[in-house]
Amino acid sequence: MNTIDHIVQNEEPKDVILFLTRGASISHPQLDRLYERNKWVFLGNCLGLIDLIKKMRSDGLIEQKGGGYSKGPKWTPPQFLLEKKYKLNQP
Repeated sequence: MNTIDHIVQNEEPKDVILFLTRGASISHPQLDRLYERNKWVFLGNCLGLIDLIKKMRSDGLIEQKGGGYSKGPKWTPPQFLLEKKYKLNQP
């Protein structure tokens, strides 16, 4: 299992999306495939992902730009990133 799949399976989706938007943006199809590959853990289905994205956008945590989601004005790093819980290649 790769590190990203491990993070998806063990962390809250909100934190995963915050993590994935810390550098470059990520497209909705990429997020969809990531959660589909991990059996929609914590989300249930694609509608759960859509609802979460809408909430995160309205809260200013992420924003949609250039065909993807990126850091919003109120973006904060997820706790697992601050704790250096996973071995990651930082951007």
